[in-house]
Amino acid sequence: MASSQSKRSAVYSSDQTAQTLSDAASRTNIEELRKSLPPDKKLMEGRQYLVRKSKRKAAYWEHYLEYLENGKLRAECKFCEKTFAADGNLNGSKNVKNHAEKCLCNPLGKH
Repeated sequence: MASSQSKRSAVYSSDQTAQTLSDAASRTNIEELRKSLPPDKKLMEGRQYLVRKSKRKAAYWEHYLEYLENGKLRAECKFCEKTFAADGNLNGSKNVKNHAEKCLCNPLGKH
C-alpha cells in the first residue's frame, strides 16, 4: 500500500487543481486587496494575488494575502514581510496560524 504522502502528492499535483488556482487568479481584484492593507503596506510588484470567491473559515486568514508563486499557493503577512507556504492540503496551516498570533507588527497579535 502506498504511503499517505504519495497519495497526497498525486491528488494535489493534478491539472484540475492547477486549473482551479488559475481560475482564482483570474478573479483577482487588486483594489479590494489594497483596501484591506494597513496604510504603510504595499502590494509587491509581479505577484499574482488572489481574491477567494469563498473566504477561509479560520479568522487568522484575515491577516494574510494569498498569491501564486511558481504555481504554488503562498501567503504573505499583511503586517510584515514574511511569506509562508499556504496550501492547507500540502503544507498545513499551523505555520500561518502561529505567525498570526505572534507577529510583532500585528496590532491584534498576542505578544
